[in-house]
Amino acid sequence: MASATIILSASQLLSALVAVVFSILVARLLGPGGYGLVNLALVYPSLLAGLLDLGIGTVVSRYAAANGVDGLGHVWSGVVLKLLLGLIGSLIVFLYADFFAGLLMRPDLAPLLSTLSLYVFAGAALSAVSSAYVGFGRYALAGSVSLALSTLRGVFAVALILAGLGGVRRGSLLYNRLYPAVSALSPIIP
Repeated sequence: MASATIILSASQLLSALVAVVFSILVARLLGPGGYGLVNLALVYPSLLAGLLDLGIGTVVSRYAAANGVDGLGHVWSGVVLKLLLGLIGSLIVFLYADFFAGLLMRPDLAPLLSTLSLYVFAGAALSAVSSAYVGFGRYALAGSVSLALSTLRGVFAVALILAGLGGVRRGSLLYNRLYPAVSALSPIIP
């Protein structure tokens, strides 16, 4: 049990260090104003991700640990429910991006909010998979999933910024190309 705690703690520490390094890099690339806008835009996706958790990750870990292979059906049900809730949350943020941007009194953040809607689904997926791995005693895998997500999130953030997608200005590629294209795919936007 002590080795499990050490493995999970070390992986969380490494994930945090990777996140700090990429946060500094992203802040340097975007500048104070751009970085502040990204953090402001993350308010509603983060809030929704937290509200949609419903403790399902804890239940998945508990059933996996208590029942092992016999509880696999419950574990899969929990993982699928968590993914479904993440998808619903992601769709809510995407479809109501204009509304949330209005609540923040920054209508120019709607394209960024639409892009950040994936944050809700990614968080749900990470939580579901990590909970299952922890419950089944696969601590190194649970830790590596967390570390991989932190690394990929940082690499993609830097790549998107360097590709010209780092802003919500009217001249940015995100505003002019991606937002209208993605919005056109969802004709049910209220």
